[in-house]
Amino acid sequence: MDEKMKITIKSQTGEVLYTCEAESVRDAVEDAIKAGVKFANANFRGANFRGADLSGAHFKGADFRNANLRGTNFRGADLRDADIRGANLIGANLSDANLRDADLSDSNLIGANLIGANLSGVYFRFANLSGANLSDADLSDADFSGADF
Repeated sequence: MDEKMKITIKSQTGEVLYTCEAESVRDAVEDAIKAGVKFANANFRGANFRGADLSGAHFKGADFRNANLRGTNFRGADLRDADIRGANLIGANLSDANLRDADLSDSNLIGANLIGANLSGVYFRFANLSGANLSDADLSDADFSGADF
């Protein structure tokens, strides 16, 4: 069993959003979500959330650039205006999530579940959406320039 360490999650401007003792950032965020903590404008750039359950969480404006989100469950999450460029979202569950005006350019969404998601105004420029399920998603004003399907 790993030792717990002090985890401090900050906003993009350096404001402390959450502090706890946990084995990983992933564990800290999962626990915080269960406690109702909101992570608006949080800085998760390059973080590893592989397989995490982040369903229903509030990440409006958060920075997930180059994060490992493979297999992560974002079902029903608020990801409006989030910066998710270059992230690994292979097999991620984004069903019923609100990604309005988010930027997923250069992200890998192979096999991702986007059923019923609000994708209006989302940038998917040069993203890989091979095998992604976009059924019943709101695609109004989404930009798929250079994207692979």
